Amino acid sequence: MSINICLAQTADELDFILKKVNEPVKVVSLDLSVFLYCVENKIDYYDPINLINRDFHFKIISESDRLIKNINFGNLEYDALRKEFASIIRLRFYNALFLHEVVNKINNQKKINKIYTSGWNKHTKEYFKENYFLSYLAKELFKQFNVQELSSEINSTKENKYFEYYLNLKSISNKKTIIISNLGYNFSRILFHAIKKGYKVILFTGEASKDFSLIKKLFFLFLGVQFIKFIKSSKTIKNQVIIPDINFKSENISFSKILNDRKNEELIKLNILNSKRQALENFFNKNEKISMIFTYAARGIGGLMVEAGKNKSIPSICIHHGTIAKSFNNFDKIYKKINADKSFSGKAKYFAIQSKITKDSLITHKIEGEPIETGNILFQEAERKFPFFIMYAVTLKDFDNLSFLGDEMFYEFIENLKLFERFAKKYKFKFIIKLHSSAAKHIDLLQKNFKNLKFTISDLKKNLQKCLLTISYSSTVIEDSLHCGVPVVLFDKWKRYKHCDSQLNPKVLNEAMYYVTDEEGLLNAINSIKDSNKFNFKKYIYLNKSKENMKKLFKLID
Repeated sequence: MSINICLAQTADELDFILKKVNEPVKVVSLDLSVFLYCVENKIDYYDPINLINRDFHFKIISESDRLIKNINFGNLEYDALRKEFASIIRLRFYNALFLHEVVNKINNQKKINKIYTSGWNKHTKEYFKENYFLSYLAKELFKQFNVQELSSEINSTKENKYFEYYLNLKSISNKKTIIISNLGYNFSRILFHAIKKGYKVILFTGEASKDFSLIKKLFFLFLGVQFIKFIKSSKTIKNQVIIPDINFKSENISFSKILNDRKNEELIKLNILNSKRQALENFFNKNEKISMIFTYAARGIGGLMVEAGKNKSIPSICIHHGTIAKSFNNFDKIYKKINADKSFSGKAKYFAIQSKITKDSLITHKIEGEPIETGNILFQEAERKFPFFIMYAVTLKDFDNLSFLGDEMFYEFIENLKLFERFAKKYKFKFIIKLHSSAAKHIDLLQKNFKNLKFTISDLKKNLQKCLLTISYSSTVIEDSLHCGVPVVLFDKWKRYKHCDSQLNPKVLNEAMYYVTDEEGLLNAINSIKDSNKFNFKKYIYLNKSKENMKKLFKLID
């Protein structure tokens, strides 16, 4: 007996499809929004938890590594640009291979008759939730099936001209000057300390200065902060980015057309970044006496700033915003290098070592610059008050931004919620589920389906103040928790990824970090933390506070 299935990236796309289809169809749940829509409306669906095993994570991570190693980056000169392009191609490969695996596993169980898709195919801008490409992938990957597109909504707007960019700030009069790439991830701490120390601060704001409200911008101007932004000129780029076509097969499946179409789609972005690279070079040619460049990014604008500055011997420091840990096997090494490529690699002169976890990462991860043991600069700090709650922190990814091996998938997140719901009922544990920003829009539906758990998108620091412990898999909140005196349980129910060295025996008392893989181990770790009266935090972090650490950091400049 055959079956009809439908594919959708979002609940809106699924709703469109179901209103158009007039025969029985089973939904393939590929995203949290699609899953929750099916549950809410009692629609039959396939859950990837029953289709994707741990071996697939090992396969996709290793195949993506082979793909990136064989890319010809053409005339992309800067490492930051190559990393940016590699990330774009890797994500699309993840989408394609994951979709191929899921659909073929379904077909092996029950022969597929038709695959319904919306036909939506549009790309507006980066990280925009209205970017749709699932219909395109289905058409390219499943030529052996009867793929039915229900519309032809194609974004036909193409940019034929790429315009040059320049910086609105031409010269700097004050030699005691630092540049900060962005104020995300607590970089405001650096800004205020620099002002206190008498430094002139130049802050990048983006093309249209939309990063700040008017009130905040006026406040920073009052403090003497100078804003710098990229301006699009009327001149077209002469030397455009040229990247040869990608030729790549995995398990006798050609992904070449899918990856090359994605490459061509992103040439606009790459040409813009390359033009901004030139603008940075021109700026630093005129301003070689800058004291330091601060960034948390090794690719994109942050990485370009560092490389352009390095060419003029301007020092820079990269302060990572995520938790960087050592690798335990080859698959682990690939995943952790991908993470490090975001904020712990590149051409910076210095790299901040904010914890002993990151220091240990240098055993398996090599950096070009000099490691500086700064202690905590960017992670949260708080004193615990009334620690009654257990916080579950997870970094969820939508379908268009999937990551494998060291990230929990949305369907694994749901399985954990079911477990925590049982624990809350049976043991009267009070759980706080700290939602990632990508899942914030689903908070009401999640709360409706898991009534014994408390979902929140509120301030992390306030949540940590009332936490007994944090349960996580690989989230940055691991180090935020440790720096706030909150013990951590690394819960690897899928037995595929250990984030960092931690206590393997959950019955040992006074440990700051445990690693467990099943319900019994999780329960024992929770009880051990409840029964402990001190924790060995100094095994994982430096105990000094960020204010003191900031003084040490600025000795690099003084």
